[in-house]
This record gives sequence, structure tokens and C-alpha cells, in this order.
Amino acid sequence: MFKLLKNKRAQNTAEYAILIAVVIGAAIAMQTYVKRGIQGKVKEKVDELGSTQYEPYYLSTEFKNTDKATDKENVSLGGSVARTTDRTTQRKGTQTYSGAQSE
Repeated sequence: MFKLLKNKRAQNTAEYAILIAVVIGAAIAMQTYVKRGIQGKVKEKVDELGSTQYEPYYLSTEFKNTDKATDKENVSLGGSVARTTDRTTQRKGTQTYSGAQSE
């Protein structure tokens, strides 16, 4: 009787192994179709954005940064120290786009 139970356990294990192999095989076969679907959606969204895409060499940038800082430190008779900092930063410039329009 115990031989019969051991054989059924082995059969159940084999059935589960076959089932898992079929599921994994189906997932691998579907990988190509899912990949193509995602690529199609990405291309569709890019086409909706327009014909001109960002290219860094189409930009012309010219900026001038100015940084001015003044630090003051006052020491009083009790040993206390008071520090103050006055800092201003300015950035001036232009950034222009001179990209070629593609049809």
C-alpha cells in the first residue's frame, strides 16, 4: 500500500513540474508581443509630441554669474562672538533655441 502512495506523490510532483514548465514557456513566448506593444505605445506618444525633439547642440547659452559676499565678526568683552553675512548672487544671460525644423 505504501508503494502505491509513493507512486501517486511522484505523479503529482511530475504534473506540477509540467504545469510550471508550461506557464514559464507561455510567459517566454508572450515576452516578444508585450515588448512590441510597449514599444508601439511609446512611439505613438512620441509622435504625438511633435516632430522636433530636444537636441542639446541646438541650444545656445550665455550666462554671467556674479557673487558678492560680506562677512562681519564682532567680538565683545565677555567672549561672545556675533557673525553676520551679507551675500547676493545674480545670474544674467540668455538661452536661445536654433533647431532645424524637420517635416
